[in-house]
Amino acid sequence: MDNQQYKLLFLAAMVCNATMAAVQPADIAAGPISITPFIQIEQGYDDNIYSASIEEDIKDSFYTILSPTIEAVAEDGLNAYRASFLLQKGVYYASSRDNFLDYDAVLDAHIETDARNSFDISARISDRHEAQGTGIAEFNNTAYDVDKPLRYDELALSGSYTHGAETAQGQLIIDVGYEDKQYTNFRDITTFRDTEIFYAGAALQYQAKPKTSLLLEARYKDIDYITDYDSSLDSTTLRLLAGLSWEASARTTGTIKLGRVERHLPSPTRDDFSGNSWQAILLWSPRTYSTFRISTSQTEKESNNRADFINSQAIRLSWNHRWNDQFLSVIRLGKTHDEFIGSLNNQGNRLANNRVDDSDHVSIELNYDLRRWLSIGGSWTMQDTESNVRGIPFKRNVFAISVDASL
Repeated sequence: MDNQQYKLLFLAAMVCNATMAAVQPADIAAGPISITPFIQIEQGYDDNIYSASIEEDIKDSFYTILSPTIEAVAEDGLNAYRASFLLQKGVYYASSRDNFLDYDAVLDAHIETDARNSFDISARISDRHEAQGTGIAEFNNTAYDVDKPLRYDELALSGSYTHGAETAQGQLIIDVGYEDKQYTNFRDITTFRDTEIFYAGAALQYQAKPKTSLLLEARYKDIDYITDYDSSLDSTTLRLLAGLSWEASARTTGTIKLGRVERHLPSPTRDDFSGNSWQAILLWSPRTYSTFRISTSQTEKESNNRADFINSQAIRLSWNHRWNDQFLSVIRLGKTHDEFIGSLNNQGNRLANNRVDDSDHVSIELNYDLRRWLSIGGSWTMQDTESNVRGIPFKRNVFAISVDASL
């Protein structure tokens, strides 16, 4: 059987099967601790694993991803403590150099001192990969001689304090966090991408009417590139938002927040940014088993060193429908507009016009519960990106079938 026939059979099997796990795992009791093991096996086909733009650089591959997880939970009244470990092994059959082994280890806790005061604390240690054709080496890796995924270690710490019961007229949430990300290979190009991030925020919610609440929010983020150079990408960002959340009926709920964002870059070679910011979500459930969700947002993302940062605007629509007790489907549509503020060419000179990427995203996911502890799924995901910069536009399709199992 040739490769093309194998692809057709695989895609046909994907359509007949169904990636969202609806498994309801049973716990293993170990005194006051409940232990839950879980595993997902995903078999897929990716027709453009490097997100390449030029035909001769496009490479396709079948792949397998094995993801075992174990979680331990201890509860003490309203307080809960959790430890989890996720291991993820990926194998690309047409490109073994892109194989990866990642892990996440997480500790978190929810503590309620009384009815009006609670704390949430989390710590995560990760060893992850950055796939070829993305991030630093998105230009098909030729500019940096990168021939396998970049790897990095990450430490993330976060905590939040909530004052006010869920039924109170007012509620205040204060949160802080720290992230440290350091690459571990290709250090000649990744040294300058190591970062430390500190963030803090406060949100105030006031119930003005029985089903309407007013919202005020302030967020601060400080990004420090540990190894600086003349045109440092260090930045501080302040975001102020105001809005409201409402429940028009049992079927319709929503949240909308509007405001301003100010981003300061201390480097004299880079420009500050000031603009509008927004976040909005609307949920509509015409039936208890069917929900439509539409969202839109404006955020800033870090660039690949060929721009000051990315001003990203997105709109997304999804439909989640449970056809019966066993069969669930989710359809997602999305569009993203990314403007690379302060775009540079390969020689480090400013472009006359900023790079602009417009991406369309489509995904269809199906899930069928065979047993309480066993589920099968199938999915198709497509991304179509257009850009005003040569070598960026690409189209990518990923087909997958999966099995999720527990005890």
